Amino acid sequence: MSVPVNAGAALETGAPKPLFKTRIPIGPTADQYAVLANGQRFLVIEPPESEAKPYIVVVNWAAGLGK
Repeated sequence: MSVPVNAGAALETGAPKPLFKTRIPIGPTADQYAVLANGQRFLVIEPPESEAKPYIVVVNWAAGLGK
């Protein structure tokens, strides 16, 4: 979710809105996402669309960011 913020003399916030859709279950039992330090990208662990499809594991994904 994102919320517009006006940090004037008094803190004012707008209505929250979704950033993007995921299939993360409500009330997950483990961390299922991570935010990069710059706040511009997310790594999300989601269940496969179908149980017949395997999970794809991307190793060393941060190296692909060119930093």
